[in-house]
Amino acid sequence: MTKWQERHLVPPSEQAVRIQPKILIDKDKLRVAYLRAAYLAAFSWIGYIYAWNRALDIVRNQILDPSKQLIPAEESIIEPEGQSIFSRDKAVFVIEKPLDAIGVAFPPYLVLLPFFNDDGTFYERVRTYQTVTKRGAYRLEGRPLGWPTTLPLHLDFAKLINPSVPPTA
Repeated sequence: MTKWQERHLVPPSEQAVRIQPKILIDKDKLRVAYLRAAYLAAFSWIGYIYAWNRALDIVRNQILDPSKQLIPAEESIIEPEGQSIFSRDKAVFVIEKPLDAIGVAFPPYLVLLPFFNDDGTFYERVRTYQTVTKRGAYRLEGRPLGWPTTLPLHLDFAKLINPSVPPTA
């Protein structure tokens, strides 16, 4: 090293820059991102018949305006305890007990969406189950439909083939 370099260059030990990364997460936007992803997965698997069902008005409105809390996170995104069918892989589920719902698993989370026949009180009923049961724990039972890797729109095609197929088939 020359004398000029010794005088003007910062020693290597002082050149190191320490960066303390801060991950700033907007929890409302994250909650809405999970809802949006679940809505799209359910739409992909089930079809337009589900995606445009009036029962999902609240979900669509929440996606359109993340700044409002139309659907509280604790009523739409749950973390099942222990190992369960909902905690293994990504999948769309039909939940049959204790309430009718569509569940979309993004392990470790399960996003709950209203079923076809909902009267607009779905998330209130979820809150009731959480309040009535001890510490919000309750048992969900359902059937996995799978994970959409294409756009199967299962009920839309079933309806085209047989118009008498009810939307809850």
